[in-house]
Amino acid sequence: MTDAKTEKSDYNAEDDIDRKDRIKLAADLVQTLSKSGKTLKIYPETSPVRQKIIDELNEKFAKFLNQCGELDLRIRQFEITYNDEVIYSNPSKEESLAFKFYGDGIRSIRFTVGLEEKEILDFIGIISRNYSLDAQDNDIITMLWEKNFENIHHTAVDYREEREIETIAPEDYIPSESGSGNLQSVFNAEVSKHTADTGDDGETTLQAAAGAELVIEAIYKKPISEIFILTQEEIEQIQQEMETEEGMDLVSELLDILFHILQIEKELDIYTEILKNITDTLKTFILSGDYQRGLPILTTLKALSNEENNFSPVHAQEVYSAIDSLGVEQFIRQLTTSINMNKLIDTTQLFSFLTMLNKNAIESISNMTGTIEQIKIRRLYCDVLALLARDNMELLIKGLEDSNWYVVRNIVYVLGKIGSAEAIKYLRRIKNHSEPKVRKEIVHAVSEINSDDAKDLLSYYLDDKDSSVRLTALQNIAIHGYRKAVPSILNIIIGENFDTKDAYEKKEIFETLGILNSPQSISYLKDILMKRAGFFSKARIEEQRAYAAMALKKMSIPEAKDMLKEGLSHPDKSIRNICEETLKYMEKEQK
Repeated sequence: MTDAKTEKSDYNAEDDIDRKDRIKLAADLVQTLSKSGKTLKIYPETSPVRQKIIDELNEKFAKFLNQCGELDLRIRQFEITYNDEVIYSNPSKEESLAFKFYGDGIRSIRFTVGLEEKEILDFIGIISRNYSLDAQDNDIITMLWEKNFENIHHTAVDYREEREIETIAPEDYIPSESGSGNLQSVFNAEVSKHTADTGDDGETTLQAAAGAELVIEAIYKKPISEIFILTQEEIEQIQQEMETEEGMDLVSELLDILFHILQIEKELDIYTEILKNITDTLKTFILSGDYQRGLPILTTLKALSNEENNFSPVHAQEVYSAIDSLGVEQFIRQLTTSINMNKLIDTTQLFSFLTMLNKNAIESISNMTGTIEQIKIRRLYCDVLALLARDNMELLIKGLEDSNWYVVRNIVYVLGKIGSAEAIKYLRRIKNHSEPKVRKEIVHAVSEINSDDAKDLLSYYLDDKDSSVRLTALQNIAIHGYRKAVPSILNIIIGENFDTKDAYEKKEIFETLGILNSPQSISYLKDILMKRAGFFSKARIEEQRAYAAMALKKMSIPEAKDMLKEGLSHPDKSIRNICEETLKYMEKEQK
């Protein structure tokens, strides 16, 4: 690494760079080093991705050593510090780089100016090995000692003397090229020693043709099955290591590596391929109901779809397209099928996932609202649509033309949740829908929209052919105090079909009229209240008087009281009585 080869006299780390900047550079470098150890395992030496990772690490080492001088790291059990500041922390015994060093007795590592790329690669090779599966003497310290690095130094604990020593290879030490060379040397030495001790001339048990096993048995004077038998402690240790490996989340570890590559890979073809692998894994998580692992992935993708967080607009668009693939109808249909099969769904996490999708999911989700078996999930889908389509209402409108009335009803509900006056023009198109449940939902929807056009549509449904729709319209007119509906209500009262309505609807009509408290209705109520009853119409007239009195009891305008006081002097006793009773009720309510 030629960039890092400068004389030590050319820099002064304390004077040339601010302490916080040094710590930031060191933290970034150690994090990259930790991730690189895992990432490089999955790529062959000829891979361009592997070379880019190496180049990135190489550049970061060069930058630090040129600006700050040597990198002196202190090792704790789960932390690595620089200048007494924690720059790396990972409590996982399986994944923590700090724990790997600490467990082998290493207490500090120092990288010095002049660090070569080959040294970096060899160092990564050492720290990325799985030592729990290797021989006991092949720990990190041994491997570092064998490599005899010129610009990487470490101190380690001497457990016998309980002190730290710096391990330096002897001057005459020549590192072996491979582990097999060492083994052969040991074997030859043992053979020579055995020959010297026993006088064996090599014609007996130590003959090469006899094989290594016979030689070893001859040396130890035991069958090989007894020499290499495992103790109970060793068996338990192996079982423990197997259980640890079984408990490792290898998929999450792989995703961590892929995301790391995604952050440094600028080549679009490779970038897109890695992105597809991540997206496919995300789909698997979501369809299996594993939102806990799926949501963080989608959150990261959403961030990368922002141009400011990516290499270029083209890269950001690739991520956006990957998120689009989650909103296509095929995937939403698979998700809905999965939800129908699994009744125990975490609705909070499902809502979080769906609301993070792109706008292309609007039509897919709206089409699926009619296939959901659980009411609470159907309502959740509609609430998601209300958020996604707030600024993209036109993507919902196609659902209003669906042949299934329940899909239309769901879209109407969503338009009501959005509450935009723009929705009225779309609702007017289907105001005469053949299904009463759809018309009833339109009444609820327009009640949520704050505009005169919406309230006018409420009045329209006072004459609906279905009584449940009419009653819903009346109730919403009363709730919103929509006085412009008074003429429509009065026309219903004086209309020829009024007498055909049931008692409950008649009561609701007059009570709504009273709640609206409009002076416009006084003259009509007076005509009803003061009308003389004929012999054959007495029952009908008395019923209408009772309803009129019911409306007046709800009113508080002076005109209502004046009219009732006028009725106290009416020659018809029944009229005087009903006016007196109504006045007393109104005065009592006012107190």
